[in-house]
Amino acid sequence: MVTNPRSTLNCLASFGIGGLVSTGYPFEIAAAIFMPTFSMRQASRLGAYQAAFCYYAGASWPVIPAARNFFGSSASTTEGITAWLAAAVLLATPWALLWTPRQGQLIWRVPLGLTASVIPHSASLAGHRR
Repeated sequence: MVTNPRSTLNCLASFGIGGLVSTGYPFEIAAAIFMPTFSMRQASRLGAYQAAFCYYAGASWPVIPAARNFFGSSASTTEGITAWLAAAVLLATPWALLWTPRQGQLIWRVPLGLTASVIPHSASLAGHRR
């Protein structure tokens, strides 16, 4: 959980950036460039995870209403919320694992975090095209 006012502000900013990305408009999608900054510049691994989780929660909220398309018309809102939270938890995990207090290592850790969070998303999109 969010532990202090600074963490709360970082989570709100991350959620807001994620919300902008979810609109699908190119200018708003460009806001995603700030996500690694909000995550990797935190004071702790937990803070990095919280910021990443908030970003992915904001970016993936459309999963909730779209769950009926995936699970079928009998799907409940609970299934949509579960899928949404699972996506945010899983996509935020690489950022917690790659967090470091050594800022010089971000040159390779940030691209690795981006790759780790893009590959599962790309694989899920490929599955929908079949």
